[in-house]
Amino acid sequence: MAEVQGAASYPGETAGVRKYFYYTKEKVSSDWKDLAFHLGFEQPDIDNIEGRNRDDKSRCMDLLEEWLKRNGERATIEVLMEALSESNLQSVVDGLRRKLQDMPSPVPVPVGAPGTDSSSEVLQTSMKKYYELKLSHFKPLIWNDNFTLALSDIFTQLEFIQKSEKQLKTTKKSKRSESDLKEERKKLKSLEDLFDPDVTGLSTAPRCILIEGEAGGGKTTFLSKEALDAVSQKTQLGRQHNTVLFIRLREVREGETIEEMVWDQCVPQRKDVTIESIETILEQNESRVLFLLDGYDELRPEARTAGQAIPKLLSGKLYPNSTIVITSRPSAGVQQHTRPDCHVHIMGFSPEHMVKYVRKYFFITESAELAEEFIRQHFTVYNYDSDNDDDEDDRLSSISDSSTETKSHDNVEDEEENEDEFSDESDSSTESHDNEEVKVESTASSLHVVLKDNKLFNNIIQTPLFLLLVCLLWEEDQEMVSTGTMTGLYDNLLTCLVRKYCKREGVDMPTEGLPTEVAESLLQFGKLALEALLRNETLLDLTEVEREKVYCELLLKLGVVSLEVSFSKLHPRNQLNFSHKTMQEFLAGRYVAHALVNQDIVELLQLTSITKALELSNLLQFTCGCDSRAAQAVMEELSKISKKEFSHLRLDNFQNKRHKVVPVEPEIKESVKTYRRFMLLGLDVLNERKEPGVLQAVSRALPVVIMDLRSLRKQHAALKYYLENIQSSHLPDRMILDSSYVDVSEALQYLEQLVTSPIPGLKVDLRLDDVTFDSPVPDETVQHLQQCLPGLRVDLKPTEQFDSPDETARLVSVLKDVPGLRVLDLAWTYLTPSSLKPLVQGFSHMSLLEELDLSRNPDLGDAGMEVLQFGLSSVPHLAILVLELVCMTAVGMSSLVPYMHHLVGLRELDISYNYIGDTGLESLTTVLPIFTDMQVLVLCNIDISPTGMRTLVPALCQLTRLIKLDISENAIGDPGLEFLAAILHRLTAMKVLVLRQTGISDRGISSLIKALPHLVQLQVLDVSFNNIGDSGIVSLVETLCQPSSLDMKQNPPGDKSLTTAPHYNTTLQELYIGGNRKVTGAGLERITQLISALPALTRLGMSGYWNTPAHLSDSAAMALAEALPRLPALERLDLEYISMEPAGFRAVVQAAEEHPTLEMLL
Repeated sequence: MAEVQGAASYPGETAGVRKYFYYTKEKVSSDWKDLAFHLGFEQPDIDNIEGRNRDDKSRCMDLLEEWLKRNGERATIEVLMEALSESNLQSVVDGLRRKLQDMPSPVPVPVGAPGTDSSSEVLQTSMKKYYELKLSHFKPLIWNDNFTLALSDIFTQLEFIQKSEKQLKTTKKSKRSESDLKEERKKLKSLEDLFDPDVTGLSTAPRCILIEGEAGGGKTTFLSKEALDAVSQKTQLGRQHNTVLFIRLREVREGETIEEMVWDQCVPQRKDVTIESIETILEQNESRVLFLLDGYDELRPEARTAGQAIPKLLSGKLYPNSTIVITSRPSAGVQQHTRPDCHVHIMGFSPEHMVKYVRKYFFITESAELAEEFIRQHFTVYNYDSDNDDDEDDRLSSISDSSTETKSHDNVEDEEENEDEFSDESDSSTESHDNEEVKVESTASSLHVVLKDNKLFNNIIQTPLFLLLVCLLWEEDQEMVSTGTMTGLYDNLLTCLVRKYCKREGVDMPTEGLPTEVAESLLQFGKLALEALLRNETLLDLTEVEREKVYCELLLKLGVVSLEVSFSKLHPRNQLNFSHKTMQEFLAGRYVAHALVNQDIVELLQLTSITKALELSNLLQFTCGCDSRAAQAVMEELSKISKKEFSHLRLDNFQNKRHKVVPVEPEIKESVKTYRRFMLLGLDVLNERKEPGVLQAVSRALPVVIMDLRSLRKQHAALKYYLENIQSSHLPDRMILDSSYVDVSEALQYLEQLVTSPIPGLKVDLRLDDVTFDSPVPDETVQHLQQCLPGLRVDLKPTEQFDSPDETARLVSVLKDVPGLRVLDLAWTYLTPSSLKPLVQGFSHMSLLEELDLSRNPDLGDAGMEVLQFGLSSVPHLAILVLELVCMTAVGMSSLVPYMHHLVGLRELDISYNYIGDTGLESLTTVLPIFTDMQVLVLCNIDISPTGMRTLVPALCQLTRLIKLDISENAIGDPGLEFLAAILHRLTAMKVLVLRQTGISDRGISSLIKALPHLVQLQVLDVSFNNIGDSGIVSLVETLCQPSSLDMKQNPPGDKSLTTAPHYNTTLQELYIGGNRKVTGAGLERITQLISALPALTRLGMSGYWNTPAHLSDSAAMALAEALPRLPALERLDLEYISMEPAGFRAVVQAAEEHPTLEMLL
């Protein structure tokens, strides 16, 4: 065995220099830049090291490794100590000298022994060879040894998800608009993009990257390829990390250490690599260790508990300076242990590679012409000419293979939006296929391949192995691929596999059904597949399968499963792996359909909740597709569960109001999301079994049908069947169909195709956003919809500009033929007085209009109001009128008011951000009392003074149904608030009161406090950005928290509101008290002690004043941190312009990160 010498003295020695890196980086830490300068590094090098590491210790270790790499033998301990001394780090030098003096005399040590330079190299070499042996190739078809897949060729698409959750803003300039808070998605070319700050927005390299995808989506394939590329240093990730650890979490057992996992799964068994040496290497090279953890969802429950190794690694208690990439199915619980720096969605096998492997398969089977037919049927190939960027019309280059379909650039954007399958440009886009493959020629161009519109088909072929099985089916009979149902496709695939097996083995294949032995074995195996599915497992231990006397050899020969040897040396076993999770669900579904004859569905599937039903959605679809009685039994049980779980939902919860009046409770929001998913499951079941009995069961389970027509693919046939066969006694309460970026005429014609005969009593809301009006609605379409859907309501929001009379006249020519037009949203459409005129004249054709939004059209002005007034009599059913920011003055308001008498049913009026003033407001008050149904009145920023408030309040007294009043950004001052407070006892239905930036102080707030006991339904209160001080703001919060202690004298005769007031506030959901210039840290501290008495809060704004930020003491910050867990629904907390001590700040941040619902901390 080769030997090396330990370092006995330091002059000129290089063999042991790396062993001192760990000590050096621990001691140097934040002074690493000084050391870098004295080691000869330039500023760009230093910036590069800083950018690619998360913390100073990692940067220091990276620096030392880079120094050693650059200088080789010249990188001695003597040189390092000299640089440390020049950096004024003498204490580190002294420590190194003591370590050198304590070194024993040189003794022979084996290669790979802990502490030697070669130990890490031995481990790396062993891992590289081991990964190449285990991961690089596999043969997916048991009957075809000629077909081999190379993992290095597979390209899996990734999508970076940038979310707003837990965003921490600590600077004044870091404000973001609400629109910025939406989830952002970016396609990634590779995992390395996540180390690019321009992609992620992160200032440092991520420590933990979470990759999520459904089972069978390619997570293991992707991570295996990353491991191979990294150990071969083909990627920057591999070059930055010299220790790459690929760990399959399903092999991990309770109590195993990280080092044991590495020894068990990452290296071959050899004497010179031990668990102890692995531990030493990981500790000394921590910042250059890359953990690739595969399948958190498959980690055993006992190995997920807090004290186990994997949770400790994720939380940073072990190897905090290492880098982690972890894969999982969605919502498996990774976030319980760590907050990932990056969240990635795996999109599966890229379309370019799908085309490549289709050609490869059919070449081997000598059926190349079938490949091109397959590609033409299921893919669209775009060819962009990179030399012709100036002219979009010339960007499409022809493809010499005429059998491959191409499309013009004009359609590319729509296709991309509809499919969401456009792949990024990559080397694979232009690469030449192997000589044996049919080529797609292209000169100076970039190819993009897009899957066509077939969600059912697309979902399964994104897994390489399943794509090959579909090719197998296509080769057998092309019609067998296009069944229209999941069960039909899988049933045909199974039949095809059995037929090939029978042909190879000389077994007779019956005309109908399967051979008896095969059928019995598949049913028996289906039972085991179901049991594994309910355990959330996709692998079956071969020993256990054989113990059940299942004919394993037959299953392997069929190709529905493959034999896999576990990676673990500690727990070696043979396993049966399904070709795709859906194959497991299909076989289990066949068994369930058979077993339901004698067993109860709840007992068989543990089907006790909607959540469980959604987890088993594919299984349920296959079960229902296999047998009619099973389908009815499944839907009857789901109907019972849904009635119980969704009993609190009301029809109004599904309405897509553009102008939110009151906040939606988090529970309601989540329930609506869950219901929408459940509704799609119901239609999927109906798609599998289009039969009257199943339809009846589905209709009972779905009181509301709500769908987005843009994503209506697989459910199209089911919805059509539903509408053609639904009985009047089983009609839903409402059918809501959404779509956007479509032409109005096309949307209505699509609805015409769905509804082929009259359905009296069916109420349908068709909500169309960002629509165009390119063509008129055909008369026959209008007549058909009027006859078949008398309950149709249409909401329209155009995306075009209407700044000329001709454009508006074109709009009216279409609108007059839209049946059931109820909502017209023309905000931000550049309307002018002249372009408004044709629209107003067209109101006579829109007599049923209930909502009109003309906001954000500042060119309208008073002249526009004079045009609008003459159309109001034509829309007597108008209930919502929005005229925000139309530059109306008192003149325009006065001209409009006399004609508003026609709108007696008006429920919402918004005239904010205009120049109305007290004079215009006085005109409005003459008509306000007739609007007895008024619920929402928005008067924000219209120049109201205290005098105007005195004029307004008598009219407000008549609006007893008012639930929202917004008079923010008006200088009403304390007198104005006192006028309002005096009549609040008449407005007991009030739920939203907005008094932001109204110039009120403690005097005014005291009058509001006295009136608050009457507002027992108040959900939102906003008094932010005023002149309120500590006394006023604390009294207000105390009042909100303890309404029972308030002044009872305000109770007028006959008013029971005070006696029924709750003893603590479970109603208030949003409270905004920030930005008040006189509030100090002392006031905020008192508030932190009170807010836990407002458990229903979803949003809390308590920021300081921008010019004089308040300081929150440690005790106040700790009180806030302790209060957060007692606000279980909190989604947003605003603490801008507040300073804290480090300890208090850390406590608040930690509490915010641990909070289950908090999405934003500002």
